Amino acid sequence: MNQKFNLQLRTLLAIGLSLAFLFFYNNYFIKKIPTNDINQSIQEFQKQENSIDIKQKLPINKIETSEQFSLETSNFDIKFDKLARVKSFKLKQEKYLLDGEYLELIDENAPAYPLEMRFSNSAINSESFVKGYELVSNTKIDDKNKIVFKQILSDLSVTKTIIFEQSGKFDIEVTLSRPEKFFITNGIRPSARVDQLSNHGTIIGMIDNRLEIIKDGDAVNNAKFENVKFISGFDRYYTSILFSKNLKSVVTQSSAEEEAIPFIILDTNSMSLNGYIGPKYYDTLVNIDEGLADSIEYGFFTIIAKPMFRALDFIHDYIGNWGWAIIILTILIKILMFPLVYRGMMSLNRVKDIQPKLKELQAKYKSDPKMMSQKTMQLYRTEKVNPIGGCLPMLLQIPIFFALYRVILNAVELQGAPWILWINDLSVLDPYYVLPVLTGVTMFWQQHISPNTISDPMQAKIMKFLPVIFTVVFLFFPAGLTLYWFVNNLLSVGQQYIINKSYYSKKKDKR
Repeated sequence: MNQKFNLQLRTLLAIGLSLAFLFFYNNYFIKKIPTNDINQSIQEFQKQENSIDIKQKLPINKIETSEQFSLETSNFDIKFDKLARVKSFKLKQEKYLLDGEYLELIDENAPAYPLEMRFSNSAINSESFVKGYELVSNTKIDDKNKIVFKQILSDLSVTKTIIFEQSGKFDIEVTLSRPEKFFITNGIRPSARVDQLSNHGTIIGMIDNRLEIIKDGDAVNNAKFENVKFISGFDRYYTSILFSKNLKSVVTQSSAEEEAIPFIILDTNSMSLNGYIGPKYYDTLVNIDEGLADSIEYGFFTIIAKPMFRALDFIHDYIGNWGWAIIILTILIKILMFPLVYRGMMSLNRVKDIQPKLKELQAKYKSDPKMMSQKTMQLYRTEKVNPIGGCLPMLLQIPIFFALYRVILNAVELQGAPWILWINDLSVLDPYYVLPVLTGVTMFWQQHISPNTISDPMQAKIMKFLPVIFTVVFLFFPAGLTLYWFVNNLLSVGQQYIINKSYYSKKKDKR
């Protein structure tokens, strides 16, 4: 019988321990991502020379990093190296300016850069990494920049035509003087925001909307994917994408740190692709191509997180402040869940009222657990009480909480977004820890006015200690997430007063 009464406690403990585990695991146990070592990457490819079918193996990248051409726009600065690869991509908006330097998305030590090409023919591939491209033309058409590079090899010439837009979208056309099997990549994932709180790696989006997510550390060589519509390398806030309706086949290589490097396979003399480099703004990606919304990855709770972000974004369009949008979304969630919470809390109040009778049964049948269980269930039926009815609302909040956690953690829109007063950035922790403390206080308040169905004194003490655990955990969470939990607690307090008043009013009427 005690197991029935302990379910509420266990649910709260599960939430608290999950939060604690999430914080400490992310910060202390996830493998750190070191800086890539190009020489080590090359050696790794060389080690596999004899073990992988040469026909499917991508040749070794002989590094050529000197600068060939720079493109400056109002939104970003790009540097191409002598192999017509994107060696540097800096965002120029004010929010990306740190210590006088604009944010760099491309790691200079990356084992592969965006728009890098490799050939199946090892002789051509080796030469292609020695002979550089020449800049043929650079023209501006409206707000677009068109750059043409050309590479002359012994028996093959390659032309790259790239058109960049201010949004970060670009079109690329590669033309060979004759058909030859080649590969092109979006490069290693951006390295601007690689941390231990969020996922980073590669997403391969399929035509049937399936996603293959390869996190850093999980990549393998020569994993092949068919019917692909886009490839995306991503960190917490930024992405590098190549996409087309006719991508078809992609093969991945693994860097020395087991980071996936996806290559589009092309067996022709020409191809046209689209791409994007920059922040994972939802509106920007959808405006480029609706399918690119899938490149924003929220982890296990993506199915809940995506519509939640859409709702949050919709509210923000009208409010203009992400903090208030979070508050309004929280209110809407509470309203939607109120009928369920109402029934659950009314059930808990009824359980609380029959506590004296339950204690009598425990004392009377303490030597006969089977009989005690039977009598307890009989009492529940007589009193029309559901002992676990009050736990369902808390259980439902767990996926909602973690989904919103992923939204706030991964939404670049919240980076640098202020709320009010001291909260200048909802994507980082509260600098004065006001919200975490208020969250703990409101949780204690809610606990104090909620019906207590725990009879074990030790468990009751643990229950009272839970607000302290939550407060400590929330000290390290983004302010946006803590704001949600604080407002949620505050609304729960108001709901509890309403439910308690309704329950005692109905109870009084029955007398």
